[in-house]
Amino acid sequence: MPDNNLFNPNDLPKKNDDNNTSTNNLNQPIEEHKDLIEIPQAYYDKLAKEEQEKQNKAQAEMLKKQEVLEAKKSFNSFASIVLINAILIFASTYAFLNINELLILLIPGFIVFLTFYSAFKHKKDSTYPISLLIGGIIVAVVTFIISMIKVEELDLWTHYTIVAVVIGFLGAFTSNIITKIITSFKEIKALEFTGYIIYFILLIGVPIFLEHNYRTEFHQFVFLEQVAVEAENEEDFILKTLQVRYGEKFTCENKVQYQVDENNRKQNTRKCKSSSGIEIDVTSKDYQELNNKFIIIDNYIDRLYLDNSKSQLIDNLQAASQANKIELYLYPEINCTFYGDCADCDEYYTRYNEETSIEHQYEQSIKLNFTKELNNDSKSFINNQKFKYIINVISTYDENNTDYQSIIDRILNEINNKGYKNTFGYVINIYSLSSSSLGDTNKLVYKVKGSTNKEQTFKDPEVVDISGYRAIK
Repeated sequence: MPDNNLFNPNDLPKKNDDNNTSTNNLNQPIEEHKDLIEIPQAYYDKLAKEEQEKQNKAQAEMLKKQEVLEAKKSFNSFASIVLINAILIFASTYAFLNINELLILLIPGFIVFLTFYSAFKHKKDSTYPISLLIGGIIVAVVTFIISMIKVEELDLWTHYTIVAVVIGFLGAFTSNIITKIITSFKEIKALEFTGYIIYFILLIGVPIFLEHNYRTEFHQFVFLEQVAVEAENEEDFILKTLQVRYGEKFTCENKVQYQVDENNRKQNTRKCKSSSGIEIDVTSKDYQELNNKFIIIDNYIDRLYLDNSKSQLIDNLQAASQANKIELYLYPEINCTFYGDCADCDEYYTRYNEETSIEHQYEQSIKLNFTKELNNDSKSFINNQKFKYIINVISTYDENNTDYQSIIDRILNEINNKGYKNTFGYVINIYSLSSSSLGDTNKLVYKVKGSTNKEQTFKDPEVVDISGYRAIK
């Protein structure tokens, strides 16, 4: 009988059954369940386009910034050359007007140099001609404004304005021609080139012609300088000098009064008449007779403006002061030798050596010019000049009982009421007239002086110590 408890190997579980199952499962194909998404090409094209646009935009911004920087750099360079031109125009104008007339050559010198430099550096892109024009306009505007502010120097600053405009326009035109010849010579036609040659001939030839044939007028217009006239003889020198000095033609008598001055220098005096009919005395003093150079002294201004005004004012002052006699002298700031009175005042004695110097007299004689003042009336002429009023009041005064200050006040009030201006000060001398067997004697009993002031009125007299003065006849 079999024993059921006996071990039966077949009864053991098969250890590899599950493993076999797994192995079998691995050997079978695995089914994958994935969703496949297909991206269209248009999407990639769009991304590429956006990326390209982004790059283009960045590149454009970079180019724009670069263009702005280049433009700024170009503008700064242009502005610099404009400023340089403005400075050179003003400086060269100042130089030939105030230092030496030959310095006018600085103007064509810097224009030609800078034109060549810019033409060779920038070729057809040279902007020097237009920068020169703008530089001239800037100087013209600035100097014109100054001329309106500094009215007393109106003529000088107006001249700067005119010169700057001429240099600007004429210089720009010349520079443009030179630039074109340098950069586009082969493109210039024969007729055009002929025109350029004619232009340069005129540009150089006209000033030379004016210098040789109209030297006085040319120098006066360009350099604001009056040069000595050139004449064949003494009478011719007199007539030409008077015409330049007053802008009028004169005729002179043949009758001449021969004299010598205090320095034993020969001088001749004759009667002359202006085209307006005013007769004057003209003295020609020898300076360099062999070279036909003379000092011309005349009394045209005195006859035209001073004599009648002084006579009328003397009558008014005599009535106001109730004096026996009034003497009035008008001492100009300079050149009393040529007009006005070389009167007894401190300023005259200070300038005495200069006023009586032959060299000074000749220098002033060739420079003296009143052409712009001849349209004024007498009072305006006197007020526009610098005259010191020297007034002598002569009468029979009781030195102990006379109110001299009251006399002074009446005189000053009368001058003010007549519309005269105190432009250089005044001196009033009061003399007491006494008679004796030796004749009339004028004793200085009171003296005042006054300076000019902001209102240009005759006021604030200052009493002068007269203890050192002596009686005069």
